[in-house]
Amino acid sequence: SDDTKGLLDLAGQVAAQGPKPAIDAMAPIMLAAENHDTAMAARVRGWMEPGNARGIEGALRGMAVRQGAKAWLGQVKVPALVAAGSADQVIPPTASAAIAAAIPHAKLVSVAGAGHLLPLERTAELNTLLTTWLDGRR
Repeated sequence: SDDTKGLLDLAGQVAAQGPKPAIDAMAPIMLAAENHDTAMAARVRGWMEPGNARGIEGALRGMAVRQGAKAWLGQVKVPALVAAGSADQVIPPTASAAIAAAIPHAKLVSVAGAGHLLPLERTAELNTLLTTWLDGRR
């Protein structure tokens, strides 16, 4: 697939050039495109910069060949909440919806305008969402 090829290409770039190509590719898409908080974006990039090139390369290669979770999601026997940002550029909302649909009795909640780093972008909203959901499990 194009995703597999892209991940393997990026792994090759990291092997040749170090972590920067992966950071340059991933850092800009971790937050919602409409999030213009430059300090938050700098924090995300700062978390990535100390990354080890061999570790990043290995992670990219692993993602390229991993099997999806769909085969076993239907076996989940506990309550599940799938919380996702509506503006997630890494795992699109359609993929989050498919995950929730594959888990028996899962609840999907989409947080409007949030990206891949939902706990960072919408901390209070996510905490309220989780607390409400957990309180409903009692």
